[in-house]
Amino acid sequence: MGILQELDVGMIAAPMAGGASTPELAAAVGAAGGLGFVAAGYLPAEAMGERVRRLRALTDRPFGVNVFVPDRDTADPKALAAYRERLEPEAARLGVEPGAAVWSDDDYPAKLAALRADPVPLVSFTFGCPAPGDTAAL
Repeated sequence: MGILQELDVGMIAAPMAGGASTPELAAAVGAAGGLGFVAAGYLPAEAMGERVRRLRALTDRPFGVNVFVPDRDTADPKALAAYRERLEPEAARLGVEPGAAVWSDDDYPAKLAALRADPVPLVSFTFGCPAPGDTAAL
């Protein structure tokens, strides 16, 4: 509970991946006495680092970074192909083509390396629990 006891108010800005959680928003939450977050989901590690550096330039308050934990790619290629085939008539009716199924680790190893090299006050995780070695390294 250490970092939470440092807050002036019991407010934590949810880390919203996809652009809503900006360094400016996190700094404003910190200025109001709460805990702001940089959302690292959907960003390459370098972009995450840029947002962390920007946030540090805006505030000296504690903040967090949220990272997506990737799962293994366990999709059955035959099941994906069958699903795509079932979508094709509707896609054709709409004048589009179904995209290819893509698995990504969301640059997880590089993000962990960046956070180890330039530690932040708090790291949280979404979509699973990190390996014990990952949390120990942070």
